[in-house]
Amino acid sequence: MTYWKDGARLVQWKWVSLSRQLFPSLGPVRSFLAHSFSLKRAGSTPVRLKRTLRSDKANQGSPGPTTDNAARREASNDPTPADAGAPPADLFPPEIYGEPLNYTNSDHDALRRGVSNAWSLRDLRAAALWPAVARWPQRRTRPPIRETPTGTPFVSQFFELPPGHMVRYLEDKGLEVRMMDQHAVVRICPFCPPVRGKADNMFKLYVHTSSGVFFCHRCGAKGNHWDLKRSFGDILEPLSWRGQFPENAHLAPGAHPTSARPADSGAASVSANTSQIDSVATEQLPVVDAALAAQCEARLESSDAVKQFLKSRGLQLATARKFRVGAGRFRFRDSGSTADIWSEHDCITFPWIEPEWLTTRAPSTLVELDHRRDPNPAGSNLGSEESACQDSSVPPPSRVLRLKIRSVLRKSAMRLEPRGGYWGLFGMHLVPADAECLVVTEGEFDAMAVHQSTGLSAVSLPNGARSLPPALLTWLERFKRIYLWLDDDIPGHDGARQFAHKLGLQRCFLVGSGNGSGPKDANEALLQQRDLFAMIERARPVPHERIVTFADLRADVQRELANPVQVRGLQSQTLPGLNRLLKGHRRGELTIFSGPTGVGKTTVLSQLSLDYCMQGANTLWGSFELNNVRMAKVMLSQFAGIGLDAMGERFDQVADQFEQLPLYFLRFFGSSDVDQVIHAMEYAAYVYDVAHVVLDNLQFMTSGQGRGYERFEIMDRAIEKFRAFATEHNVHVSVVIHPRKEDEDQLLKTASVFGSAKATQEADNVIIIQNGRHYKYLDVRKNRFDGELGNIPYRFDPVTRRIRELLPDEIQQLEDGYRVCS
Repeated sequence: MTYWKDGARLVQWKWVSLSRQLFPSLGPVRSFLAHSFSLKRAGSTPVRLKRTLRSDKANQGSPGPTTDNAARREASNDPTPADAGAPPADLFPPEIYGEPLNYTNSDHDALRRGVSNAWSLRDLRAAALWPAVARWPQRRTRPPIRETPTGTPFVSQFFELPPGHMVRYLEDKGLEVRMMDQHAVVRICPFCPPVRGKADNMFKLYVHTSSGVFFCHRCGAKGNHWDLKRSFGDILEPLSWRGQFPENAHLAPGAHPTSARPADSGAASVSANTSQIDSVATEQLPVVDAALAAQCEARLESSDAVKQFLKSRGLQLATARKFRVGAGRFRFRDSGSTADIWSEHDCITFPWIEPEWLTTRAPSTLVELDHRRDPNPAGSNLGSEESACQDSSVPPPSRVLRLKIRSVLRKSAMRLEPRGGYWGLFGMHLVPADAECLVVTEGEFDAMAVHQSTGLSAVSLPNGARSLPPALLTWLERFKRIYLWLDDDIPGHDGARQFAHKLGLQRCFLVGSGNGSGPKDANEALLQQRDLFAMIERARPVPHERIVTFADLRADVQRELANPVQVRGLQSQTLPGLNRLLKGHRRGELTIFSGPTGVGKTTVLSQLSLDYCMQGANTLWGSFELNNVRMAKVMLSQFAGIGLDAMGERFDQVADQFEQLPLYFLRFFGSSDVDQVIHAMEYAAYVYDVAHVVLDNLQFMTSGQGRGYERFEIMDRAIEKFRAFATEHNVHVSVVIHPRKEDEDQLLKTASVFGSAKATQEADNVIIIQNGRHYKYLDVRKNRFDGELGNIPYRFDPVTRRIRELLPDEIQQLEDGYRVCS
């Protein structure tokens, strides 16, 4: 008999060494397991079960002699040969023994909760739990395996984490590590079987400190840093406003994350098989109707409005045909109209086409190809790597994944067809299979302008400078040099730096003046008859974050002096007085909101975040006081400008518009671990490129986590981490903190914010909502941008849940009315 001990549990397995002749069929084995396999709590002495196989002996005969070799090998963790105590080969497929752990959360919970229940062989075989039982850890807790609707996002092999990030994370998890070159080597791998005190079984898990890629040389667990964090339960996928997961966040057709990663990067996830998840989800995502795409492409020749529009942009009709640009008439809702009024527009269509070489060739082959062509433009001095960018024979295009439809008269009238489909890159089907460098632009016209003027391979981003979905990183993995040509303004520069971190700083180069003195984009450079090829040649590398010189800062200083309006950030459309004081909403800042209980902190912050979100700021909401359903109802009413009760039949119309906003919700409520909240924020910043994070509120988040002065220390550490996150990821973080208990007739001050002074010291802005004598108002108590302070009186509409800034005449009337009544 063989025993495995796990803490206080003893597993008795009676049939491991039974001969194969004993079980000619599966029936007796299943019957035996159903009666004899059990897990019992261990006391001071081992518990030996008295069950036997009397019924099976009567039917099959006496078993052959047993051996203890399997038990000794299991105790020493030596590999067990197939002919020495292993289960019969026809009972368990060979691949079960070699696969990494990828059973689901339900199987994991069932095994831990149902230790006293009998398990049949069918259960073990169906759930693939045979290796899990043998690998049950000793004296350590296995990280909980979380079920997620999608695989972990793809991470480029060129991606680099902040210095010390992985070491701090491993130490926070209580793992003992030692440094070896660029790796943190973990003493006891949390995914491994019990080490049994053997030194040979320790320090097998290697984690690359800069990329976060890990691999265990003992159990084979491997993946990227998101896989590791998700296996520990630190990554929860944010929800959309309807409580759904964005299923296509990590999916791109033609190249699965597992196949696109280098062999040494550890593509497999320890929590789930990403390739299987992708293949299942791929069938669920819609693709544009091929007839519609072909019809739009055919209408280009007959659409005078689109041809004239292309001509005004300096683009040739041959270039549009090459990019398979189309035309058509589509209906859009009239802007600024409260009624449901639609009108037809002459539109231009930009297809996202899946190139044939993405599905017909392996990524490793694409990187190794080096068929150089040298059709360099006259006078160019690009090196050999740049020469590989030149256009060559265009591979046959594959299916059209999606269409971006845009009105030629109103830029804001734009939509994607179909909704919820794949992400894609406009112009990717023109990139040769052996190209090694690529120009990435912000808009479709910019990509066509670069290709028309230089002949270089150029693609445009699906969302402009707002986001770069991780699904598209698999398409860009093989390029050695990537030229980022985004708009020469503040949002364009912020987006370029953010995307360069995802793609890898060492292979990204920024095109443009950098100070706002040149053309705004590639299309404008084409209209000004600039030398686009020379501008790409002068592309500059992304400066190092930790080491800069004045030459690196000079362009930024000059740009801010030349564009003071852009430096101010997003302007509030609903509270213009806030623009007068704070000048705008800027990335990388920390804002503290405070005010008495019930004054409307959540309502005000909800409206402000919705205001910025409607202007393109990807927003992540973390409501620890209200559940997400109630929060979504408040924001939906503010968005529609009417009460939910009066919405009636318009609900679907308003909900469809609201759904298009880049708005996500954290799945936390009440007391939550601050580190897990930070990990979720980092995940959202990487996957969804969030620009604004709202946390409401700090007291609920840290409630019950300390007593006395320990509460202040916990809050101080949380503020310190939020401040570091805002600076490191260039994200604006808004945190709600309740004030101390003070007299109701006294106005709150900066010192009234609960906790120590660290919160208000670390913050860039401090806004207190005051209950004034005549009206409520926003009291700006701190403004690090330019120091201007002041008040913004407002009135609350309980029907629409909106606040409206009071005009000077209204303020005077309220104050005069109070004097008359008094």
